Amino acid sequence: MIFYTAEALSEEYLHVNSCDCQYLQGHDISCTRLHGRVDYHILYISEGCCYVTENNHVLEAPAGSVIIYRPGEPQQYKFNGKIKSISYYIHFSGTGCEDLINKFSMSSGRIFRIGRSSKLETTMSNMIEDFHLKKPFYEQFCHAHLLRILSI
Repeated sequence: MIFYTAEALSEEYLHVNSCDCQYLQGHDISCTRLHGRVDYHILYISEGCCYVTENNHVLEAPAGSVIIYRPGEPQQYKFNGKIKSISYYIHFSGTGCEDLINKFSMSSGRIFRIGRSSKLETTMSNMIEDFHLKKPFYEQFCHAHLLRILSI
């Protein structure tokens, strides 16, 4: 069996490894990465709720929440199949990531409740489209989208 992974480190200032939108309903979906990933991981909960386990406590991340994991941080979260949820995700790396995370005040905490944002959802959808279509200069467009997402 062959497994695909988008985990990667980049020597670029900023690099989007993967991104997409998940429509979740009908089945419980969970993710456990005891040793995390080598890259950064952001989840934006557009609809529904994500349940994040942090230090043996389950925390709710309702619609309008951003969840961030740094490289090497354990990741454990789930979506309840009885609740319709929409989640956008981005995996990224690069030499400028930690500076950007600090600059945009995301260095302390795991869950940030920013509220529902049509601007954020549109920007993420544009990034996902550019990433998957892979037209000329798509990587630069994805980097620009990511900077805008972090600033929102």
